[in-house]
Amino acid sequence: MLQAVVANMWKALGFDVVIQNVPLSVSQDPSYRFPTTDLSGIGADFEQNLPRIDSRNLRSAQNPRGANVWGYANPEVDGLLDEWLRTPDRRRQIAIEAQVMHRLSEDLPILPINYRIEAITAAKGIAGVPPRTATSSANNAWNVETWQRT
Repeated sequence: MLQAVVANMWKALGFDVVIQNVPLSVSQDPSYRFPTTDLSGIGADFEQNLPRIDSRNLRSAQNPRGANVWGYANPEVDGLLDEWLRTPDRRRQIAIEAQVMHRLSEDLPILPINYRIEAITAAKGIAGVPPRTATSSANNAWNVETWQRT
């Protein structure tokens, strides 16, 4: 349903739109390439999405597990990703993230139509529940043995 709504909006702007859904077995094949912009949902975590936009991680026969299935390649973005990884200063990292996002908004290898947001909840009186971070993955109970009742 959402695909049809987005397609109709793009058609109204004069774009030729073809909705092409492929089975997972096809999209996971190393030879598969997205023919155009991917409309999908992505996590809001910048670090989690790095492999998907790094041209050195293109999926290919030589790299069948490469996360960059869009075939996106931009040397400027690759350089910014390298700088981001080398930068310990969080404020500078945020500035680099903004540059990357600006470039992606122009190149449009993906047009996110939703963002997956995670809520972490704990019962009242429970202390020690860690915040969600890029390094904690989806498992926020990794340190459950240290949680305390207050």
